[in-house]
Amino acid sequence: MLRFFSLLGALTCLVWVLVSCGNESGHRKTVIAGPVVHPEVRPIWQKVDLKDPPASAIPPRWKPGDPTIDPGDARFSAALSLPGEGWFRRLLRSIRCTIFSCESKSADTLEIPREPTTVTAGLNINGIAGTGLVVPDPVGDIGPEHYVQAVNSAFQVFDKKTGATLTSPLYISYLWEDTDSVCENSDPMDPIVRYDRQGQRWLISGFVNPSSEYMCIAVSEGADPTGENWHLYEFKAEDPVNHHPFSIDFPKFSVWADAYYLSTVEGAGQGLDVWAFQRSRMLAGQSVTPVRFHLPAPDIALLPGDPDGPQPPAGSPGWFARQVDGERVGNGGDRVEVYAFSVDWTTPGQSTFVLTDSLTVDPFDSIFCTTDDVLDFCIPQPDSAQKLETLGLWPQWRLQYRNFGDHESLLFNHTIDVDGNGHAGIRWYELRRPPDSGWTVAQQGLHYDEDLYYFMGSISMDGKGNIALGYTASNASVFPGIRIAHRIAGDPPGSMPGAEYVAVEGAGSQTDGNSRWGDYSSMDVDPEDDCTFWYTNEYYETSSEAGWSTRIISFKLPECD
Repeated sequence: MLRFFSLLGALTCLVWVLVSCGNESGHRKTVIAGPVVHPEVRPIWQKVDLKDPPASAIPPRWKPGDPTIDPGDARFSAALSLPGEGWFRRLLRSIRCTIFSCESKSADTLEIPREPTTVTAGLNINGIAGTGLVVPDPVGDIGPEHYVQAVNSAFQVFDKKTGATLTSPLYISYLWEDTDSVCENSDPMDPIVRYDRQGQRWLISGFVNPSSEYMCIAVSEGADPTGENWHLYEFKAEDPVNHHPFSIDFPKFSVWADAYYLSTVEGAGQGLDVWAFQRSRMLAGQSVTPVRFHLPAPDIALLPGDPDGPQPPAGSPGWFARQVDGERVGNGGDRVEVYAFSVDWTTPGQSTFVLTDSLTVDPFDSIFCTTDDVLDFCIPQPDSAQKLETLGLWPQWRLQYRNFGDHESLLFNHTIDVDGNGHAGIRWYELRRPPDSGWTVAQQGLHYDEDLYYFMGSISMDGKGNIALGYTASNASVFPGIRIAHRIAGDPPGSMPGAEYVAVEGAGSQTDGNSRWGDYSSMDVDPEDDCTFWYTNEYYETSSEAGWSTRIISFKLPECD
């Protein structure tokens, strides 16, 4: 009997070692190439009527039988440069999860001291509906008087007080009307909307498919997004030396004091890129010279830090972060990486982009029900054998930045397998940095449900330190719908004990071979009160291939009413 237990103990240790062997803090050094200074991009000054557009500028709502367009992210679906997780290693991981639990340690032993808090609901209105693209990728942002939402490949302006529509849904390409440009003649995809709080401008962007080599950026001339005047920028991702074009997929913009920072993914094992565009010149409608750094594979996207509330300290670099499944990429342990982009606009060739912190985090699994898919089609839904993607490899929009004076904060989330059996939940992190110090993991949490699958999250913090996490929830008997979790600043670290807000009950599944649920949703905070959250995500009112709907939801958390 003693021998049996000895063997069992040895086997347990072997399982632990084999599954955790990559979880040391050390890892191979990431080679960063750059800076690459790209040719000057000249703007187009545009006057366009958004309130009375031609019928050709308004996308018709998709209906069954209409054609659909795939945004093209399927090129990432074969894991490309990333190793899969073989059946044996997956078996070991499942055994480890059974014995030791794969849940976030910081949330394991928490005791919630009071009744769950509830949100104070605000607007809950319909956003843009199916445009003919199989995924919407809904995003948005909030300004002093407006909410601007964008999907593939349209945008719309709403009155933030009443929810009234101030424009029709409009093709993003309409902003480039009569310019005879690539951005006019194609449909910009993977949109991002940002409100520049200090500059009082709106930024709307998207890349052009199918080549995905062109980035389209529109900057308004004022705080009213229904105004007529815009500065338009169109640039091609092309090496300035050998003139080799490359992809700029999964683009993510942020508004920083010295730059509009951008991250993109080349895919197919080609790595990723980070960019800086001189914000002051774009606000003035002047030409800009993009500065870029390149990181090799693995193609795990980086998110640029996007501020809410007080601005970063003077001279602060632009912060970027991502999570890395070390076991999956064969390069160190599970971790969060933080990078600093310091751009020198006087001498762009002296700009730097460096890895400043590699932070060990609770182990996580980014592979769900397959061994080689980046997109991982694993989420069940009712009345359909079609399963939805998890997109567990990449961080989810956005990386929110806050400056509290005595510390800076970065907040983001990603989807993980919570139990080793393909059950999706959301891992989230708050990183903190005291003045003149490094980043640390202040708290990390795992938000999941034993019955539901949670995925496609977005997380933000209000000015009081309360956190809201929005996401899609689905299982074999619950249609994909929109839900929101939250925590108050004084809650135990790593927890989301607030009562779940079921913002939208789904009423249909995505069918007919379309597994692509989407790449992201968007949680943002109102700059006027620094309390009101605005969230946009997708759902279906009835089952179909591409007849998705979107919703725009506002709410506040206790102690910030």
